[in-house]
Amino acid sequence: MDRLTFEGNFCDIAMCRETPGESFCEDGYCSQCKVWEHLKAYEDIGLDPEEIKEFLNAVNGGLAAENGIWCPKCGDALDIDIVNGVLAIGCFGCEEYTPLSELMKLHTNDAVPVVRCKDCKWFTMDNTGGAYCNHPTCGLFNGYEPDAFCSYGERKEN
Repeated sequence: MDRLTFEGNFCDIAMCRETPGESFCEDGYCSQCKVWEHLKAYEDIGLDPEEIKEFLNAVNGGLAAENGIWCPKCGDALDIDIVNGVLAIGCFGCEEYTPLSELMKLHTNDAVPVVRCKDCKWFTMDNTGGAYCNHPTCGLFNGYEPDAFCSYGERKEN
């Protein structure tokens, strides 16, 4: 993702001629400045929207528990939040936050690709809505849920 913003005071960069606090400026913080600051915060995350969605799906698919997402280290609930202007995931128990951009690097460095059953070439459904896995190994052990993951899965070609 290419940055559109950079460090500096928006009003100086925009060469704003408005008087701070008057009608256009809204107490020294105009709507254009708010948009700039919002965009800067988003760009500081370092991920495109699709990468964020992909990561959140991976977290939900890999760490989801019945009532939330749990820390593999201490078992406490995980939280996704903005910490120091950066989107991060952290643990209430460990009180450690890691930027999502760092987690994405860890997630993809040594990751083995997994495929949801419904997206796997081995997955089929019959005319009654029953789900089946035709893979010789996986089909013996898994519960055939469309949203489950399979380490034997191979993505269907469209």
